[in-house]
Amino acid sequence: EYDVFISHCHADKPWVQKLESALLDRNISCFVDKSSLRPGDNLVESLESAIGNSSAFAVVISPGMRESKWMGAERRLANLVAIKRDPPLRIIPLILRDAQPPDDFVGLHAQLRFADDEDFDRNVTRLVNAIRGMPRRSRAPIPDLLAFRADRRRQLQAMREILAASPGSQGTRFILHG
Repeated sequence: EYDVFISHCHADKPWVQKLESALLDRNISCFVDKSSLRPGDNLVESLESAIGNSSAFAVVISPGMRESKWMGAERRLANLVAIKRDPPLRIIPLILRDAQPPDDFVGLHAQLRFADDEDFDRNVTRLVNAIRGMPRRSRAPIPDLLAFRADRRRQLQAMREILAASPGSQGTRFILHG
């Protein structure tokens, strides 16, 4: 349902809105906060569902996060989902400026530090790659990967047709995985 669930505190809302806009521009769907819910929705069930139906969980680490009771609940839910799900939920800490991650995050997850606006676009690209599960150093733009997949499907279809037309293959079904 969502590419990424973004957990953040209210104080970081302007920065998160900038991040959400940048992600949406790159075709990444985001669950950001209560604005993604309908009036009357059960908050705990809705958050659990949104986290469970997201490919990644990005948690904004900032000085204000320790004041947010919801962020703690979201992180606990994300950890439960990560353990139960296959493939596991990718948890991505986003460190704002010089904030220090909580002790339970230190050494568990590779972090992405947004130190200043100069690195914002480069870090958003790295975040998109992490959300999509692309290799860290991948330089291939997303449209090229989509074109590659389409070419691969055409190649597999051509191979199926060749095999089906081969002598002695009447009635034989070929299954090619790509």
